[in-house]
Amino acid sequence: MDRPHYSQPRIRVRSGSGTHSNAAGQASPHVVDLRSANRAPEHAAPEPHSPAFDFFESTKSQWTPSEFDWNIGSRLFAVVSRAMHGARMWSIVIIKSPLQLVRAVRDTHRQWRSSREEGSPDHGQALWRALQDHPFLPSLPKELLVVITLGMVVMVAASVAQSIPNVESQKQHIIQEALSAVGHVSAATDSFSKGDWPQSLDAIVQARATFEQMNKELEEPDQWFLRLIGLLPINTRYHQARRITAVGKQLSTAAQSIVQAAVLAQGPEVPGDKLRGIAAYATQAHESISSARQQLQAVEFDQADPALGQLSRTLGETLSAAEGSVGELRGLLSVLGETMGSNQLRRYLVIFENSDEIRPAGGFMGSFVLIDVVNGVIIKQEYPKGGSYDLQGSLALSARPPKPLSVFKPQWQFQDVNWFSDWPTSAKTIQWFYQNAGGPTVDGVIAITSPVLERVLAIMGPIELGGEQLSADSVIRIVQHNVEKKYDRAKNNPKEYIGNLAAALQQKMLTISKEQMIQLFQLSQAAVHEKLIMAYMNDPVLERQLQSLGVAGEIKATPGDYLSMIWANIGGEKTDRVIERTAVLTSAIDGSGSITNTLKIRRHHAGKPGELFYGRANTAYLRVYVPQGAQLVSSRGFIPMPRPIKTSETPTNPVESVQEYDDRQRPAGGSVVQTQEYGKTVFGGWVTLAVGATQEIELTYRLSAPMQSEKSHTLLVQKQPGGVQTDFSYVVQLPERSTVVAAAPASIAKTSGSTVAYPAEPLISDRFYGTIAQLP
Repeated sequence: MDRPHYSQPRIRVRSGSGTHSNAAGQASPHVVDLRSANRAPEHAAPEPHSPAFDFFESTKSQWTPSEFDWNIGSRLFAVVSRAMHGARMWSIVIIKSPLQLVRAVRDTHRQWRSSREEGSPDHGQALWRALQDHPFLPSLPKELLVVITLGMVVMVAASVAQSIPNVESQKQHIIQEALSAVGHVSAATDSFSKGDWPQSLDAIVQARATFEQMNKELEEPDQWFLRLIGLLPINTRYHQARRITAVGKQLSTAAQSIVQAAVLAQGPEVPGDKLRGIAAYATQAHESISSARQQLQAVEFDQADPALGQLSRTLGETLSAAEGSVGELRGLLSVLGETMGSNQLRRYLVIFENSDEIRPAGGFMGSFVLIDVVNGVIIKQEYPKGGSYDLQGSLALSARPPKPLSVFKPQWQFQDVNWFSDWPTSAKTIQWFYQNAGGPTVDGVIAITSPVLERVLAIMGPIELGGEQLSADSVIRIVQHNVEKKYDRAKNNPKEYIGNLAAALQQKMLTISKEQMIQLFQLSQAAVHEKLIMAYMNDPVLERQLQSLGVAGEIKATPGDYLSMIWANIGGEKTDRVIERTAVLTSAIDGSGSITNTLKIRRHHAGKPGELFYGRANTAYLRVYVPQGAQLVSSRGFIPMPRPIKTSETPTNPVESVQEYDDRQRPAGGSVVQTQEYGKTVFGGWVTLAVGATQEIELTYRLSAPMQSEKSHTLLVQKQPGGVQTDFSYVVQLPERSTVVAAAPASIAKTSGSTVAYPAEPLISDRFYGTIAQLP
């Protein structure tokens, strides 16, 4: 038997248009020129796409898993058959070496898979690039590459048809596993909040194991066909599942980093080393969360699939909460590392403010401590036994007090210098007075208000000091009694009690539980948010970081409406603890967009006559900060300025940061005066409230700028530093026939016709409101 011609060694296939011949020079009946076999007539326009491309384009939008069955496989096979018309595929395969072809296909698949895992958006293009880049496959005729590709499609179609019955159940299985993994993450969070960190780590390990099992199932051999065609909807769900798995793994990795940071916090390392280690874990967690967020954004969930939609929302909520908390923690640790002397000694003036006697920057400055910190360890702390009063008489330069303060304080002294609600200004003023009274230079000033002490004891429990039990409910009253009434008059060291209390608190800190430590960390975050703790740094870089974290306590600039109510208790003892406050602001907007605001404040004195600290009238100076250029229309509830106790000729305060206050006052109407501070117009006046009495204060003023051109109105309300609280409500009255387009916060906004009302809520932090409307 003669050997077939295709086995003769001289047989060759040219990629050009030349003749394919055998050893005898005759045309081989078994080898054809594939480039001309299906060539269109010369007069016909060339086809822009292959038959497979046309088929996919015409049908891909209609495909669903239930429709993708053997019928589609048959149609694909018909396309392949037409493409192979006139071709002798097996001859070419044998001539080109089956082994070499198999290796080429294998290498191509690996390259394509690598590009897909790197995030290539178009898997079809990635596959074609892989085919073109291979050293062997491009040497084949283009038609043969089409034939090979379509042949793979046929095999995929067959695999899809066989696997379709299991796809839906498998998808549901994967979703259930994902939800189970999310449940493990939630359990880890609960255990973490309770201080059970070993249990939290166990839950995270379970979550990671579940996500890894999901990923393993998605990589099973019977899933290979899903990874070959990016056009199939079923493959889209495969990629969704892969991305969900990646999101879950990143989240569990982040959670594990946070738990490891918490474990490190309980370790024996010095605070500075702990901070660096915790910061490293926080950075790892933040990177994992950022990666998870990007993965989740890449998932295009089918709206008709409620299970995937629920999974998306659950992961999204977890991711959003984690990203915000860890981002804040990361920034805080970065600042703490510097402020706690990780690289050098740091010296701070820590001021303790009593909010029961409210002052613009948080409360009366009765005590302070000078501390030196190195690598997170306090190596030195000095508590003046007389507190702030120890500096009286030591001031090298005399200073004239603000006019309202001069009524009772003819000489401006250290304990009264936190007159500015803008904490950076008060902090600079505090430093100037301290240094001019003989104190050393410091790197910054930190304010801690009295509500922080109450909340700390609420977490740690009561402490024993001087034969008394100090609890969250009694600590302020007992401390006030000891430093003002009970101290040894002969020794004249009333503030020594504060140092003893600080030492007792530090000792108590050594025995707190993990759960209490977490609660204290949460307390610190809330205290910053509520301006119960503020910090100022002389280093401008650190100060900008503090501002970004919300710790700086500065008066903020805003392009819209603005309101801040700042109280200064002058001669009213500690009565602010028993003063109940409510405030309502109404913005009336007319047809031209002009805005008239009316602020109504109601105060009630709930003290008892003769009661220690709380049983006397409350006398205060109120400043209302509004947008610059506002004009006072009317006022009521204010009293004339009290007669000064005595006068004292003193030079103007030389501190550069103290600016634009009393000597620039001008009457605004009635007993109200007007000043300009920090880019705001300020209306100020005196109010007094007897024990058991109720008082109403009202200010009406017109803004200089009309409603914005976009027909929107915004309001920023800044809370006064310290523990004073006000129940605040807001009303926007639009012209009749106006349409409210949007209102924020939407969760509490109540719209009725052309009025938007925001109900009363405790003003415990800065608040923002926004209204968009169509005016008639």
